[in-house]
Amino acid sequence: MKILIVSDKEVPNLQEGSGGEILQGVDMIISCGDLRSGYLNSISNRANAPLFYVAGNHDFHYYYERPKGTNLDSRIVTFRDLRLAGFEGSIRYNHKTYQYTEYEMKKRVKRVARKLMFNPKIDIVVTHAPPFGIYENVDECHTGFQVYRWFIEKYQPAYFLHGHYHLDYGMNIEREHIIGNTRVINCVGYYVLEI
Repeated sequence: MKILIVSDKEVPNLQEGSGGEILQGVDMIISCGDLRSGYLNSISNRANAPLFYVAGNHDFHYYYERPKGTNLDSRIVTFRDLRLAGFEGSIRYNHKTYQYTEYEMKKRVKRVARKLMFNPKIDIVVTHAPPFGIYENVDECHTGFQVYRWFIEKYQPAYFLHGHYHLDYGMNIEREHIIGNTRVINCVGYYVLEI
């Protein structure tokens, strides 16, 4: 299965022009947030593939126009043989939308965890913010959630996909990290995942 993951930065070639080879054969599109609905809808239409998404901390416009896809926030969704879970937003750093304290996110994650009591299999977790501690010297806004690490360690999803922390924020920022058996992938811009 070919999955196109997008987040935070629009890539014009995916919407029009020479990005056709990237979209060729895409089975599903996942957004980790901070992208306009029009952009996501355009990519989904161009690839003729279903869209799954979570909102980022800058997606206040989703209150007026949501993308034409499946919102994964606080849900478990099955697509083909893959089970996905998702969590929107970032750590609270001001009082705008789609921001949560660690305690608030812990409650949201635990609600989803209760749904996994009888079938704990999760293949892909989609979030906007990263797990806590995988990036050094981060500001308050980009600090990840500690409860995400708990979720990874308990359920060991194959993939944990996130955005929010841009790859150009510093030197030598790695796109991928490993936590236990989980590949944590920063999907800012776009990333193609073949499963």
